[in-house]
Amino acid sequence: GVDREGRATFVNNAAERMLGFGDGELIGKPIHDLIHHSRADGSPYPAEGCPMRAAFTDGEVHRVAEEVLWRKDGTAFQVEYTANPILKDGRILGAVIVFEDITESRALQDQMRAIYENSADGFMIFDAQKQLIDCNPGLKRMFHIESHREFIDRFWDFCPPEQPDGTPSQEAAAHHLDQALEKGFLRFQWMHRTSDGQPLPCEITLVRMMLRGRPAIFGNIHDLSELKKTEEALRESEQAMKTILSTTSDGFWMIDNEARTQAVNDAMARILGRPAEEIKGRTVFEFLDEENAALMREQLRRRAAGESGSYEIGLSRRGGGNVPCLFSATPFFGPDGRKVGSFAMVRDIAERKRMEQELLQAKEKAEAATR
Repeated sequence: GVDREGRATFVNNAAERMLGFGDGELIGKPIHDLIHHSRADGSPYPAEGCPMRAAFTDGEVHRVAEEVLWRKDGTAFQVEYTANPILKDGRILGAVIVFEDITESRALQDQMRAIYENSADGFMIFDAQKQLIDCNPGLKRMFHIESHREFIDRFWDFCPPEQPDGTPSQEAAAHHLDQALEKGFLRFQWMHRTSDGQPLPCEITLVRMMLRGRPAIFGNIHDLSELKKTEEALRESEQAMKTILSTTSDGFWMIDNEARTQAVNDAMARILGRPAEEIKGRTVFEFLDEENAALMREQLRRRAAGESGSYEIGLSRRGGGNVPCLFSATPFFGPDGRKVGSFAMVRDIAERKRMEQELLQAKEKAEAATR
């Protein structure tokens, strides 16, 4: 509290701690000169323009959302304060100043504002009547517009008449906003379009919040364009791989780290003389005799060490007999870089082996004839 001359008449402990003064140290001293003498930039703050002084001169309540007060050590901190006049029988006796340190809250607000202003995602705020009332500058880049205000004024121009499922965009948007108000949280995919009419697939997250004491909805728009392109490229790659594996004469065999079959193509099933469904889930050792199993164990140790390699091995066919095969094997790694198995392209070389044997026999006969 201060008297009509602006001298402190009482100061509570909390105020003394914030200002860095000792118990009773401010009593009787001019408050403005000690704690309110300068503005935030260090320029002088004339007493004549001080809202605190105005309270005990004009008898009105003065509220200030943000100014600085100065500590005893010369440092400043941000405050919000109210200066209330003390009145008795119509006379002004002084004023009571109530202030709050808002340094941390303002810093947090600044951080949130920086995120809001600079995020690559688009932010929207809808009122309880589902009207768009604010959005961030990130939408300028996303929708190729000059001002984010343009997004508010022309919101429906940035949506196609219908969503991909055939629902009218305005009807779908109203439903989603109602759901967000009811449930508090909603995430869904939405098709927007840019200012030049290009499709803009997005993921929308809606969160119910309170704004100035009333329900509102915060919306986040995340551009899925690159993700969709990647997914499409992946689908095309997978389709191409399926086509290759289904048409190649070589077998394809994928196993996990326990040597259990994860996938085979039709050519691999033909080599083993079994349907693919009968091979999946079984270990590779179930298709090897003892001698070839020993060779396979050595090769799997090399795959575990991260090595690729080619080798010949005999596979047991249904009905008996071994099929000599050439394996070109490679370890397979997951997204985290850990080995999750290996795969091999497998070629049936029985015919090659037969021809090699015939050539060897012919050579031996020719050599015998010349002796």
